[in-house]
Amino acid sequence: MRYQRLLGWITVAGAAGATAIGIAQQRSRTRIDAFNADLPAHADDRPHLPVSETQWRTAAATAPPPVARFLLKSIRGEAADIREVHLDTRGEFRGSIDAPWLPFAASQRFTTSPPAFVWDARVHMSRLVDVYVRDAYVGGRAEMVAKIGGAWTVASDVDTAPLADGQLMRYLGETMWFPTALIPGRSVIWTPIDDRSATATLTDRGRTVRLTFTFNVDDDIVEVFAADRMRAVDGGYAATPWTVRCSEHDWRGQVRIPIRCEAEWQLPGGPLAYWRGGVAGIRFGSAVRD
Repeated sequence: MRYQRLLGWITVAGAAGATAIGIAQQRSRTRIDAFNADLPAHADDRPHLPVSETQWRTAAATAPPPVARFLLKSIRGEAADIREVHLDTRGEFRGSIDAPWLPFAASQRFTTSPPAFVWDARVHMSRLVDVYVRDAYVGGRAEMVAKIGGAWTVASDVDTAPLADGQLMRYLGETMWFPTALIPGRSVIWTPIDDRSATATLTDRGRTVRLTFTFNVDDDIVEVFAADRMRAVDGGYAATPWTVRCSEHDWRGQVRIPIRCEAEWQLPGGPLAYWRGGVAGIRFGSAVRD
């Protein structure tokens, strides 16, 4: 979701042999498959606690009031042992305020103990050209790669600390789609702010990130905010205010989640809304499978 420089590289795309492109796309697919196969190796097989309805409701009630109301409303039954999530999203992306919105389709897999994800997206630049984008945070390691046609690399970063900070923060924000990960006693620690907001702190492998969650009068998540998410700028990174706003919510299985959101950077020249989309499909599992 941080590819604001991507559109500036479109002009480097050119015609190439179909065989070469096919090989490059297969290599990209192989890397995605390797990441997904690696997820179970890092997952914690121990039971999540609490798991019974009585236990998780008791734990949820210990959270700051707006968080407790949200959790008790948004989870029903014995749905509190979500270990893995398969998410499909559709929407639009742009790299700058004056760039056109371009359609994208993405599939994403999460594990919740410890936190990890693999994001596999295609941004449709034209009828003939797609940009293949891979984001991952697995085993404390982060990666981001974008390739035009799956062949020409236009953005790449692997295993840098700023990227890992940003990817772990992204994971924390996206727990809105599997709210059982936000129950006290799991990985997240809550700090109260007021009756409509609280700060969530997540630590993984010595790395700590924080986000502010805001809830509306219906006790749904409507905003996630970071004052200092790492944003790729001129070959490096800059801590930049980052906001995700959600406008629609609905039940998916045993959890109520945001189904339409928009993300933006708060830049000195004004806000840059760069990602907007919705949930096209989601599946939950209580065990990690290869």
